[in-house]
Amino acid sequence: MILFWKKKKNKVIKLSEDNKKTEDLMKRAFRWPKFGVAQKLVSQHLVLASFSNEPNAIIEHVAQASSIVEGLGQKVKELDFEKMRKINAIHRGLSNFTTKKLPDGAKCYGVNFGFPSTEENYQKYISNWETVGVNYYPSQIHKHRQPGIMFVHKLHYKRYYNPDITHEIFSVPTKDYEKTRNQLRQDGFCPRCFVEFFGSDRGGLFSTDEYSLLKTRKTTVVDDGVFWSFFFEAITCLTENGLKSLQGAFLNWAVDECGKAKAVIGNLLSPSTFEETVKLLGNNINKKPERNNDF
Repeated sequence: MILFWKKKKNKVIKLSEDNKKTEDLMKRAFRWPKFGVAQKLVSQHLVLASFSNEPNAIIEHVAQASSIVEGLGQKVKELDFEKMRKINAIHRGLSNFTTKKLPDGAKCYGVNFGFPSTEENYQKYISNWETVGVNYYPSQIHKHRQPGIMFVHKLHYKRYYNPDITHEIFSVPTKDYEKTRNQLRQDGFCPRCFVEFFGSDRGGLFSTDEYSLLKTRKTTVVDDGVFWSFFFEAITCLTENGLKSLQGAFLNWAVDECGKAKAVIGNLLSPSTFEETVKLLGNNINKKPERNNDF
């Protein structure tokens, strides 16, 4: 006896508009090959970043979430993983700066971002936020220098307690020497102490008992012509104000970039996962973490 099985037709279920949206959300939620712990970790970082009002915490959590997504091998067109890695590296560099004392007792601050000091990296990940200039110690610049002329004010005035005084005015590149000298002579006084130039110390008939003279000597001056290259050396010898200015400028830019990344990563999670994480963290959401290197 031969049995024949009748194949049943699949029943077609029409989804309502709301159900379609739910289905789309679930598809996105289950896109990852390793659904479970990884998604919960990403969700935790995203929740902590969303409920925090501290720039350092936002950057740290979004960078961690991005790193986990990238580690899973998930390709997300709207998320620039390389940019997020650089943001994290710059944030760490500005947080973990070094300090040293200069001979005059001033504090010098050094920053290292931990990635190659190339023009491409500067243009892509630094030029967008580095708009405040770099406040640094010129004496600590060694690689980026060029020949220059130092203008010096030499003063011999008998009525002073110390009749012989010499101080530096400023230095300029050699190519700007004549223009600067002519301007100083036209002004007729030292721009540092505001004493007029007069007299001569040439000797013989031309010498005078008292004089206030503009002198020069050869030196080297900072060359910031190729600024991207100069920038990477200048951040190794920042003043305190220079460090704080860079930190503030970076935070303003990085928080906006992390906000965009947060929106993209959030679309990979189901609403239920996010809500469950909020309940799980509870009071810990607004608890300020202990971080020694925040700025």
